[in-house]
Amino acid sequence: MERLSAPSIRGRTGKDVITSIRRQPLLGRNFVLPLPPARAGEPLRMGVAHLLLWTSGIAAGIRAYQALIPDLQVWVAPVGVAYTFVMGAAAGTFVSGAAVMAYGRYRHGYLEPRLPGHWLLVIGFAAVLANTVAIAHDQMWWLSYAGNDCGKPQTFWGQFTLRWDANGLSLMHQTIVWGLGTAIAFAFFRLLRDRFSRFWRLFFCLLFLCSASLFGGYLLALFRHLYTVGVPHLDAWLYDVWYREWLTRSGQVCAASMALCGLVMFLAVAHDCWRRADTDWLHWAGICAWIAVAMMQTATFTVITMHN
Repeated sequence: MERLSAPSIRGRTGKDVITSIRRQPLLGRNFVLPLPPARAGEPLRMGVAHLLLWTSGIAAGIRAYQALIPDLQVWVAPVGVAYTFVMGAAAGTFVSGAAVMAYGRYRHGYLEPRLPGHWLLVIGFAAVLANTVAIAHDQMWWLSYAGNDCGKPQTFWGQFTLRWDANGLSLMHQTIVWGLGTAIAFAFFRLLRDRFSRFWRLFFCLLFLCSASLFGGYLLALFRHLYTVGVPHLDAWLYDVWYREWLTRSGQVCAASMALCGLVMFLAVAHDCWRRADTDWLHWAGICAWIAVAMMQTATFTVITMHN
């Protein structure tokens, strides 16, 4: 706030001085509220609105996972609580982060994903949409064939429980999720392959390859579950060599893919820190959310496998 010097006050009435003081801004000129959006090439600063949106997204994600979780046995209930919290928080981070970038793009026209973590939030948001499509399919199929009195569709943790609880609905759920995930990963790999360092290119390539391998495995298993070729030897081979073995090993493939992608992401982040690359809170939010998902999926598979 500007100070009124003695010469500026001299010769003025008390009413004029009071009016001049009242016209001064209450906050200094360097005090910014709310925080302005980031220009191109500038890191995005976190504001109160960002924090509120992020908190609301996490709460909505956790509530959505709580609505999906079935009745679990006593030994696995703590794992279910941790899984619901971590995956719900990650899903809320993906949605709220994508919303922040979409609003900045719409409102100001120059805020766009420019860092790897920004693109991880966009990919995570697309994965949330793919999961939503699969869950909507599960609900419609369950209501059509089972009715309202049969509880929830049993597709929760299907990637880990198919080896002892093989059912067509879980196979369809995993096929839809990983099919859409493969298309999403391929699209972003083609888009981002020339933008970032070799470690990030390797990560996006692995994300596509892992999604494609899981999609192919679940698709063949679903085909064998629903149909037969009509050739006895081929049907027996598909059942014994592929269908049964895939259901046994699919959880291992999923957990190994998550762990491998998480390791490559860690190397990419370490390389960026060594180069002192530009970062912001949105970039780190995307990285931390993906690492949390990878660690939670791997830990859940380990606990379930050790018990069974």
